[in-house]
Amino acid sequence: MKKLELLLLTALVMMAASCSSTKKITMLQDMNTKTVYTAQEVPQAKIRKGDKLTIYVTCKNAALASPFNLVVGTQNVNETDGTISNVAENTKGYVVDQNGDINFPVLGSLHIEGLTLEELKNDIQNRIIAKNYIKDPIVLADFINFQITTIGQIGNSVHTITNGSVNIFEAVAMSGGLQDNSLLDDVWVIRTEGNKRNIYSLNLQSKTCFDSPAYYLQQGDIIYVKPRKGTDGSKGWQIASTAVSTLSSLSMAFYWLSQLFGFSVK
Repeated sequence: MKKLELLLLTALVMMAASCSSTKKITMLQDMNTKTVYTAQEVPQAKIRKGDKLTIYVTCKNAALASPFNLVVGTQNVNETDGTISNVAENTKGYVVDQNGDINFPVLGSLHIEGLTLEELKNDIQNRIIAKNYIKDPIVLADFINFQITTIGQIGNSVHTITNGSVNIFEAVAMSGGLQDNSLLDDVWVIRTEGNKRNIYSLNLQSKTCFDSPAYYLQQGDIIYVKPRKGTDGSKGWQIASTAVSTLSSLSMAFYWLSQLFGFSVK
């Protein structure tokens, strides 16, 4: 076999291997733009014991809402007349106790375990109106300690989700994306449920991942992305991929030059 033909054959084999490797890092391979897919309803996170929340009440008359808000403040002393004034810095967090309750200003003890943030806001708003404290209260609430953790070929980081709603792809995006040597068809979501720790496997290369109970993440979830077998890191894989691409390009260029100028390699 001529050397040129052998070189071209080698390049074609390496190009095929490169295409196969590209397929391994492509997500949602079984979806297309001509199909409309059914989407599940976005679940709302439920408040649990031990959760920490920010809850803030406001209205047109700020003075009426002030008693319903806990704030951490500092005191300023006026050097001229010696008067003391409080300066609010930030809203304190409410920690849900082991009974599922919080002690809310003016309203007292509230059982909020099992409520969503929206239900919590509506409940507090209705209580304030029912007691004739404020006619037009607006209640804002967010999670402080709703966190997910990413480890492995996705980067090691902890993310706080204030609204309590995040899916697996949003978590991937927040982490800066997956590395080239990531194992996409077996991404683990490790979830603590009661006194058990369960592992859910998601195939990010298939639309089946949308149907997984772990597609929408819950508080405390750990996302673990494993490396593909036979890879030793994304940097090494990028070097190999670049080498394949370069060799293929050179081989094709050499082939067309030989055809153009009529020389050959025996």
